Amino acid sequence: MTGSPARRVDLVVLLHGVGACGENLAPLGRAWARRFDGVHFTAPDAPFTFDDDPALRQWYSLTGVMPENRAGRVTAAAAAFDAVIDAEIARARTTTERTMLVGFSQGGSMALDAVVRGRGFAGLLALSTRLATAPSRRLDGLPLRVVHGDADGAVPFHEGERIRDAFAAVGARVDLVRIPRGDHGIGPATARAGLAFLREIVEGTVVG
Repeated sequence: MTGSPARRVDLVVLLHGVGACGENLAPLGRAWARRFDGVHFTAPDAPFTFDDDPALRQWYSLTGVMPENRAGRVTAAAAAFDAVIDAEIARARTTTERTMLVGFSQGGSMALDAVVRGRGFAGLLALSTRLATAPSRRLDGLPLRVVHGDADGAVPFHEGERIRDAFAAVGARVDLVRIPRGDHGIGPATARAGLAFLREIVEGTVVG
């Protein structure tokens, strides 16, 4: 781990998975917020109604999704995703560069895609997720931590390895935290790894 110039973070946006809602991640955001003075944590709802339950939300539909069409689903949802993020940034009266994303599962895929498309966030914490499209542009110095359970039955662990390798190839400061026997969720070990990374970003030291 190496030091870097202090990086200001005003806002951390937590992004839930498919068939959930922002309130599912809000308790984690509140717990983390107690550790950081002056940093606002928010957990918005995804913009679309979940296919199987209108009371829940999704970033894009999983109906009929396959490896060959997943990237297209993410691309089609990008504008709606950006609108959610930009509303949170405006509400916090800050900028993209002072905003960090924490994305779980489908929310993580959308967050990774936003960075691949060139949005310059302060950092990204990707939890139990997969990459839709590998980055083609340089992302030198981008702080990225991938946390993934090696017993995840929904998104296999090798998807986390793919994210790490793809972002390392374009210069991101990326690491992969393997959670032994971790399933598809945010357990205590995942939360600890995420908090440690968040502290590195807020306090100005990043993985390198």
